[in-house]
Amino acid sequence: MNVEQRKRLFIGIACPPGLAVKQVLADLQARAEDPSAGLRPVAEENLHITLKFLGMIPETQIAMICQ
Repeated sequence: MNVEQRKRLFIGIACPPGLAVKQVLADLQARAEDPSAGLRPVAEENLHITLKFLGMIPETQIAMICQ
């Protein structure tokens, strides 16, 4: 059986880790401790704003989505 590989994809904006971003990140990490906040912290080098979560997308469709 051939199972097509999928990737978890989203459309987002990268946030370079400048001083202002680091301050916001610290605040968000504190808020993320509350499960009802709906936040999932990421490492500083992966900090971004998710505009749209696309879900689990077949790898064969990724190039078309990027275009």
